[in-house]
Amino acid sequence: MLPLTVAALTARRFGGRAGLLFGAAVALATVVPVIVLVVRGVRRSAYSDYDVSDRGQRSGFYRALFMVLPIGSAALWLLEPALRPGIVATWALILTSMAANHFVKSSLHVGFAAYCAVLLPLTAWTAPLAAAAVVAIAWSRLALERHTAREVAVGAALGLAAGVGLRMWGPT
Repeated sequence: MLPLTVAALTARRFGGRAGLLFGAAVALATVVPVIVLVVRGVRRSAYSDYDVSDRGQRSGFYRALFMVLPIGSAALWLLEPALRPGIVATWALILTSMAANHFVKSSLHVGFAAYCAVLLPLTAWTAPLAAAAVVAIAWSRLALERHTAREVAVGAALGLAAGVGLRMWGPT
């Protein structure tokens, strides 16, 4: 959902093709490095699965995020000042999830899905789709036994808080 949200927001902000191209660049600068990080971690046996489901492995995952995300974040920060509130909100979501990991392994899948659902340009037909996507992702985390209901709820709460905060204090 994150690349879709970025594409929708940048297309709206910058208009048409230019916005979609900028959205693709944002995804390349942020999402792709995380995917590479996780794949390498699994291949090296640092992570037992692509979800980094083991709470003990999450601390290493968060530390690794601090190696790959700052470059993309800094580039976006410098290239487009309008994205700064979103960068801050995204980092707040990551940092609160990291801090919560001492007590509960919050679902990052559900957290970012909820965050994106709040940020997507919602209409009468997209709002139910966004909500359904969050519910489906939450259900999948439970059905796959990657998380408990508490972990899914914490992820959803963190994502909603970041999204609502950005909606209230940043241009979306």
